[in-house]
Amino acid sequence: MKILLANLHFWPDTPPHAVILKSIAESLAKDNDVIVVASQPCYKKNYKVALEPKVVVMDEGYSVHRINLGLENTGRIYNKLKVFFGYAAYLFLKIIKEKPDRTIMGTNPPILGMFAVRLASRITGGDYIYHCQDMHPEIAGTSGALSKGVVYKRLLGIERKNCENSFLTIVLSEDMRTSLIERGCSANKIKIVNNFDLRDETSVDSSHSIQTPTELLRGKGKFRLIFAGNVGRFQGLESVIESAKLLSKDYPEIEFVFLGDGAAVKVLEKLSGNMLNKTVYFFPHQPVAIARELIADAQLGIVSLSKEIYKYAFPSKTMTYLCEGVPLLSIIETDSSLTKLVMDHEIGITSTSEDVENIASQVVGLYEDKNRLLKMKINAKKYATENYSVETVLPKLTSVFCEKA
Repeated sequence: MKILLANLHFWPDTPPHAVILKSIAESLAKDNDVIVVASQPCYKKNYKVALEPKVVVMDEGYSVHRINLGLENTGRIYNKLKVFFGYAAYLFLKIIKEKPDRTIMGTNPPILGMFAVRLASRITGGDYIYHCQDMHPEIAGTSGALSKGVVYKRLLGIERKNCENSFLTIVLSEDMRTSLIERGCSANKIKIVNNFDLRDETSVDSSHSIQTPTELLRGKGKFRLIFAGNVGRFQGLESVIESAKLLSKDYPEIEFVFLGDGAAVKVLEKLSGNMLNKTVYFFPHQPVAIARELIADAQLGIVSLSKEIYKYAFPSKTMTYLCEGVPLLSIIETDSSLTKLVMDHEIGITSTSEDVENIASQVVGLYEDKNRLLKMKINAKKYATENYSVETVLPKLTSVFCEKA
């Protein structure tokens, strides 16, 4: 089968899905003719990634085709729209030229990418699978980034048709599946296959291994909670800072680390006040190898989403936390599938963003009960190995992607 794998970001660009796609491309290329269509690395302006060749054939047998559209996240909406529309147009022409039997499209750029795939596939006669990492425009509408007016309804109509005309739509959780059905997507066209944990894809040999800066490491006697990933406006991390305030006086050994960049960093730093660099720390984005070492050294991994966002997304950091044997602090509504997962399998603690005192008391409870924490660590590692490891998930994804029409 000739497969075109499409997403705005692809390794060595830094979003989690960009890294995951490298493993997917390698797996698909074993039995298929695979082409990857992506932009040049463009996601983070403060994390420089060298330009890649316009076209390159990888050792694993797949080819990568890229277009240079400049940086996406510069703070200017013009740049983002230029990247989104430019990539969609490039992708449309690539599908027309390559005529793949199947196109597998990620979520970026939102809506536009899938729209280009739908139109081009109609012309070429190929089909497509939507590998949906998060749901738009619902996330923008729910978070307040986009008012639910005429534009929202128009975008929702386009995305509804994108899903209706797909061969399959793959989502990450039961919550997302329910939301897709409520949107109007046929249930028999939806499959749930979550992502696997984020792997180090730097291909660096042991003699040139990346060293973790000492200033990022946990100090002796510290109890660390870590949030690793995009520190954005959909994470609802203000409640984490408020709970840190409740703990800072009586439990100065409990520290909160935010590892990554994003639009909310400045706001959260200001909210931290005199806790900054004492019990609350903000570290910039790090290579996967370093990030995983810091995660593994923490006692709890923070998974937090703004209200109702759980219906339309599933945090990718969850899998990496658990595969490192790090229990979760889940700050999401009680009826979410992630909260139920944490409770059913005893792999962490849960609360809601509105109950800051409960967040603080639960953290203290684990800090003071080392045996309970150890049990959760064992449970987390076991559950992740069985459900989220690349060895478990990648064959499932490959099989779904190659299903016959």
